[in-house]
Amino acid sequence: GAVKRAARPAAVLLLYVLLARMMAGSGATTALAEAAAGALGAAAPYAVPPLGLIAGMVTGSNVGSNAALMPVQKALGLAAGMPPLLAPAVHNFAGAAGAGMSFGVTALVCGLLADGTRPRQVWRLLLPSMAAVLLVGWAAVALLR
Repeated sequence: GAVKRAARPAAVLLLYVLLARMMAGSGATTALAEAAAGALGAAAPYAVPPLGLIAGMVTGSNVGSNAALMPVQKALGLAAGMPPLLAPAVHNFAGAAGAGMSFGVTALVCGLLADGTRPRQVWRLLLPSMAAVLLVGWAAVALLR
């Protein structure tokens, strides 16, 4: 039963990853990153941690987060003048943290609790952790770029 229920989420994640690969191969990620870097100016490197955190929260997986947004993050880092591995490393850190705080994980926790706890209540408790992830990511960008 679990395998049958997992088919749809697995297919969605696979399509998400394939879309990211097509975007990377087409040059769209580079164009998007360059446009974002141009629009954000000096603040562009500081967009990497929130994008990583959000990608992890949406996909519920650091692998999914990396597959989906790593090409954009790497191109954004390069367009913003960051060292080549800094944006991917910060993205990986923030995406991993976000995966643990994802919509799916919090729903699973609430389901396991079976006491009426709602995801919103869990996220409220996680807000300091989310802020800490952003602060650490921004500190890494500030210190290492």
